[in-house]
Amino acid sequence: APDGAAPRRRWPLYLALAATLLAAIAVMVVLGRVHSTRYALRCRAKDIVAERGRSFPPWGFERLDGAAWRPIAIPPDAECTPRETEDVVQLEGWYLEALVEQATRKLSGSAPGDLDRAEAELAQALLLSRSPERRDQRKDLERLRGDVTYWRAAAKVKAAVATLEDAARGFDDA
Repeated sequence: APDGAAPRRRWPLYLALAATLLAAIAVMVVLGRVHSTRYALRCRAKDIVAERGRSFPPWGFERLDGAAWRPIAIPPDAECTPRETEDVVQLEGWYLEALVEQATRKLSGSAPGDLDRAEAELAQALLLSRSPERRDQRKDLERLRGDVTYWRAAAKVKAAVATLEDAARGFDDA
């Protein structure tokens, strides 16, 4: 060392920096693990989606994949409340409720709406209701699927009546 000064020891500084970096990484991993257990029901402009927290920064949420978690199309006047939970069963219940609400909405009234979409939503709801605790909900879903069949048959009868009336007019004209 010049001028008789003692040499500087830098290893404590390097050790402190390494410990700080290691602690920061550990905190990021723990926060990521905690956030990855979060589930959310999100309301967007045209649909409802189910999401799960991401475990790696930037945290946030990513949409759940699979047939049971397809986005639910909603009309502009539909009510939707975003929610978060740490229980996937609770998220399933919320999503199932939203699916049934939209399918029921399509099946209500004297002239039901999009029967194909209602049937697809009910099939999706059946995927979410497979657990034994949801046995009663499955029965309600099957009843609603029967309503879809009823409205399809009613539409065929209406079309047949229109065809017969048209044929009768043809005979009258002849």
